[in-house]
Order: sequence, then C-alpha cells, then structure tokens
Amino acid sequence: MSKKAALVTGSAIRLGEAIAIALAKDGYDIALHYNSSASAAEETKAEIQSLGVQCEAFQLNLRKADDMPDFVKDEVIRFPHLSVLVNSASAYTQATIENTTTAIFDQQFDVNIKAPFF
Repeated sequence: MSKKAALVTGSAIRLGEAIAIALAKDGYDIALHYNSSASAAEETKAEIQSLGVQCEAFQLNLRKADDMPDFVKDEVIRFPHLSVLVNSASAYTQATIENTTTAIFDQQFDVNIKAPFF
C-alpha cells in the first residue's frame, strides 16, 4: 500500500477535526490546518498521531489569499505523497441580507470562496 496524505483546512475543531481523524483512521497522514485554534490543533494533532500516522499542524489565515501558493508548496514539501485536499475551513457570521456589511461579506468571500479557489 502506498503512503497517503491529506490536507484538511479548518481541521483543529468541529467538522474539519472529524474529517481529519476519519482520514487518519483510514491511514492518511494529515496536514492539519488551523487559523486561531492553536491549542485545539495541538490536541487534534496528538490524537491523530496516536493513530500511528504522521500529522503536522500549520497555521494560516485563509483571508490572505496571496499566502496560499507558498502554503500549499510547503505542505507538498512536508508531505510529498499529498493527494487529498478537504476544504473544511469556513467563516460564518449570521446576518440577514439587510444587515450584512461589506466587512462580513468580504470575510465570507475570502475564506469560503477565494481561499479554496487559490
């Protein structure tokens, strides 16, 4: 069996964490992305490593689209067998259309659309 690796964005907590753990249980090494959940990322990393696979945690604010190409290159260097990308990171601020500000819209667009694109 060849070695497999996955990059899971937003994988320190909630759904991303569950996806990363499920992939690790299936034998994938995990590139664990987080933005501001550093302590949760370290806990998730330890849990994944206890499953017998490699896991490294990487911080990146996905609102910085210009950083995405270097981030992905770094992940491929650390995990040359990287073959899966799961875009689980998201930004969500509850607001009606009427109450949506340009700041809310920009955050949603940057994290949910722009980052996965780049």
